[in-house]
Amino acid sequence: MVGSTAAAAWGVARMTRDVDIVVLLAKLRWRLESRSEIQWRDCVEIAAINDLDLSYMRRWGPELGVEEDLADLLDG
Repeated sequence: MVGSTAAAAWGVARMTRDVDIVVLLAKLRWRLESRSEIQWRDCVEIAAINDLDLSYMRRWGPELGVEEDLADLLDG
């Protein structure tokens, strides 16, 4: 039982982290057209408080057309 509880907890943690990545990438994508400072500020805050999978994000950045903003955010 303990093992399955730990696995479930890890799964929830991983899912939460994935949601943060999806939201961040979606906000960067939305920002492509609007250049919204609100979207940028949200991205900065998400990146600052979360343990993000940077290699995953860097892989998807070019696919979504947000590679430049993503690099500015992560290297910045």
